[in-house]
Amino acid sequence: GTRYNEGRKFEIHSGEKIMRIIICDDDPVFLDEMSGRIQAYFEKQGSNVAIMTVLDGNELLRMLGNYPADAVFLDIDMPGINGFETAGAVKKQYPDCILVFCSCHNELVYDSFEYEPFWFLCKSNAEEKTGMVLDRIVLKLIAGQREYAVRTKDRIIRVRYSDLLYAEVEKHKVRLHLQDDAVEFRGRLADTAGELEQHGFVRINSGCVVNLEWISRIQNSDLFLKNGEILAVSRGCKKQVRDIFYNYLERT
Repeated sequence: GTRYNEGRKFEIHSGEKIMRIIICDDDPVFLDEMSGRIQAYFEKQGSNVAIMTVLDGNELLRMLGNYPADAVFLDIDMPGINGFETAGAVKKQYPDCILVFCSCHNELVYDSFEYEPFWFLCKSNAEEKTGMVLDRIVLKLIAGQREYAVRTKDRIIRVRYSDLLYAEVEKHKVRLHLQDDAVEFRGRLADTAGELEQHGFVRINSGCVVNLEWISRIQNSDLFLKNGEILAVSRGCKKQVRDIFYNYLERT
């Protein structure tokens, strides 16, 4: 009862790995519907996904032994080993696997807390909620990697920190400057800067944060990047930028 579908390969500003998802349910109709929704979501994102479907908990556990998954969508009411028993085994053997319960029995949501699921997806509104759950799964996985992610109106933009030279804001739009590309989206620099400053970036003026890895040198109010670009450091930021940059050089 195992089926395999691999999404089209695409890269979003970085070489990303294929996300692996397993759906476990004894209802073949739900398996087809759910795998179709997940496939459509990742195609819209222009991203990679590999989806496998299994019909019972034992088959899921065997599958995970050969095929580590990023996320599992798991039915609860199944013959043989039920979803809760399966979840207990998954949590014990594969603690990093993201677990989403899928069930018609909404009253089981409180019992499910014992297994610390990432989400409880009611089958009655799975069609409208699956995209939101996948958004959160993708963002959680990216947060564990050396990548910056931002959710725009119609997609998630992913960028490796090492590929991001600097970010600047102009007229309510944030522009990410990459090695050989630029990405723009509506947003506030404060939101972007807050996260980037935790990953080796420094604010050089009210509208720009720069990756310390890409700074070549600082001379007066000019900041020279390794690609030849020159950016302006404001008077109010000059001392802090120098201190942070020189501390970075001492550490590396």
